[in-house]
Formats: sequence, structure tokens, C-alpha cells
Amino acid sequence: AVTLGFFVAYGAFAISSSLSALSEIRQSQRQSDTVDDFVLDVSTLRSVLYRLMSLAATSSDEKQVSREAQAVLERIKSFDRQAERLHDAVRTVGLDAALVESTTRQVQVFLKKAAEIADMTETDPALALTLMGQTERAFDEAEKQITALHGAFTERENQHSQSLVDG
Repeated sequence: AVTLGFFVAYGAFAISSSLSALSEIRQSQRQSDTVDDFVLDVSTLRSVLYRLMSLAATSSDEKQVSREAQAVLERIKSFDRQAERLHDAVRTVGLDAALVESTTRQVQVFLKKAAEIADMTETDPALALTLMGQTERAFDEAEKQITALHGAFTERENQHSQSLVDG
């Protein structure tokens, strides 16, 4: 009876530990998804800007250009919420706050320039195209920061996952 009780207690402990580890893995995956979504969305915004520039340069439908420009501006506004989610995700794994701040600051520089381009496409597509070079440089700087942040996050997550496996 004592042996049976021991095995039941050990089984309950093992199941509890497994469920706890599974919960941590799920939380880690949500954090990783948040970081990946942020990286992808910044890159996608750059592509959307080029599409808008192309449309503004070739379309005679001013309303369509205006709708597309407004859609880009709405997309840019959504980055505030994404930046908050990014901060929450990376804060829990203990990343360097300075790296997170410099990344979001550089992304904000890119977003500001992207918004200027989106605004300008409706009135002066040629000037918007000219200024796209500055926006591209801002994107390049943001991408460097994002790559560093993503690398640091991935390294920290790998260490955390290994610690769960090692037990």
C-alpha cells in the first residue's frame, strides 16, 4: 500500500511538472510569435509602401490612391499596439531594455517617414518617390536593430527551452 501510494504521488508530481512545463512552452511560443509578427509587419510595411508608390505613379484613379494611402496610414497607426505587445513579450525573458528601446525608437523613425510618404503620394507622387530613399535608409537602420533584437530574443528563448528540457 505504501509503494502504491508512492507511485500515485510520484505520478501526480510528474503530471503536474509536465503541465507546468507545457504551460511555459506555450507562453514562450506566444512571445516568440509576437516578436516574429513585429519583424514581419515592419518588413511588410516597406513592401506596401513601394506598392503604394507604384500605384500613385501609374494610376489615374485618385480615389484608389487615396484609399490605399489611408490603408497604409492605418497600418502605421497599429504599430503602437504592436510595440506595446513587443515590449511585454521581450520584458518577460529579460532582454536588455536599452536594446528594446533603441529598436522601437528606430522603428518609429521609419514609421514617421513612411507616414510622410503615404501622405505625400496623394499630392506629389514624384516627390514622395524621391523621399523614399530617406525612408529606405530609415528602414535599413530599423532592420539592423530588429535583427539584433530578434537574435537576442531567440538566443534567450533557446536557453530557456534548454533549461526546461534539462529540468
